[in-house]
Amino acid sequence: MLERFVPTVNSLKTLVGFAPRLPGAAFGGVPGAVRAVARRRPHAPALRTLVGTLTWAELDREADRRAAFWRAQGLNPGDAVALLLGNRAETLLQQLGVARMGGVAALVDHALSGAGLEHVLAAAGVRGAVVDATGAASLETIRFRGALGVWGVDDETGPPPRTRDLLASLPPASRLPESGALVGPDDVFAYVFTSGTTGLPKAARIRHHRWLMAGAGFQAFALWLKPTDVVFTPLPLHHSSAQMVGFSVALAAECCFAVAPRFSASHYWAQARALGATVGLYVGETLRYLVNRPASADERDHGLRLFVGNGLRADVWTQVPSRFGVDRIVEFYGATEGNHLLVNRDGKVGSCGRLLPIFRGPLHGSARVICCVATPTETSFSSIASVTRSAGRARTSARRPSPRR
Repeated sequence: MLERFVPTVNSLKTLVGFAPRLPGAAFGGVPGAVRAVARRRPHAPALRTLVGTLTWAELDREADRRAAFWRAQGLNPGDAVALLLGNRAETLLQQLGVARMGGVAALVDHALSGAGLEHVLAAAGVRGAVVDATGAASLETIRFRGALGVWGVDDETGPPPRTRDLLASLPPASRLPESGALVGPDDVFAYVFTSGTTGLPKAARIRHHRWLMAGAGFQAFALWLKPTDVVFTPLPLHHSSAQMVGFSVALAAECCFAVAPRFSASHYWAQARALGATVGLYVGETLRYLVNRPASADERDHGLRLFVGNGLRADVWTQVPSRFGVDRIVEFYGATEGNHLLVNRDGKVGSCGRLLPIFRGPLHGSARVICCVATPTETSFSSIASVTRSAGRARTSARRPSPRR
């Protein structure tokens, strides 16, 4: 009987621990929250790639170096800098550094090119860019030249042609000038773009408070991670899943965030093991790709105990525990540009879940419509079964539409 109250107790404990940090985060945004964790847990691992690991203190210091760099370039609060860097530590370091100066990181797919890329940069009002080799080639298709410059980063061969060497231009950590800006909770932290499958990519403005509360909500009411956990993703850092269900959750839990360069079904388990992963992110068909691989010893030789994501089909879900030994799956249903999400924290196969407790109540402003459609082509107002303002108890069948991305 008492086991039913364990999640609630864990949620309350998390909120009690997180609440004192909110005032500080409110006036420093995401970088302020990072700095607060760095002061409490300076030597704990914060960001890990296959290249190496940064502690929270190192993450905070490197973000400061990039903030000082952008101050020297003339970045003003509200200015946007496009990051076309793929999945690497530098993406998050640049994002934090730009934000610490009050700027906005435009998280762009480094493979996007042509009209789509030109539209994205114009929509975000981008004044500068940081690119890897792929991103530099993409920018060449539109001949972008921003007022703050095009800066190149590459771990192996140096900066790409026709870019300026960013890493060589960073100030030494020992001589950082005073840098930073007063960042409020309503300031924009990042632009996250839709995939563009129904036209040109569209920008979703992610404010500091939304990014922070996404991680705090998942952590407090659904995941209950420990500081020893490692949240692992091979998903693109320019998407909201890696950002707001990955790094934001790791920040709220004060644990490590681990990133692989890209998703590979054949290398997934080896990467998870190398990075010490305990929590894995998925989206769409990611887990189906893993299930469809031939069985191997690798898929049981890992430390993953939890998957969290959206778009998991019921027929794949039922195979995951027995196949991979990962017993807990937390499925959510939402969208980058949406204002609510549903979380299936109870592990009910096929359910799209409930509103998190922080979104419930008479003023939450959401409604849920449950439809029973006789045939795929026959939908009418008479098919509406119910409209409820208390979405906590509403359920859907295992068959549901795929989440919007």
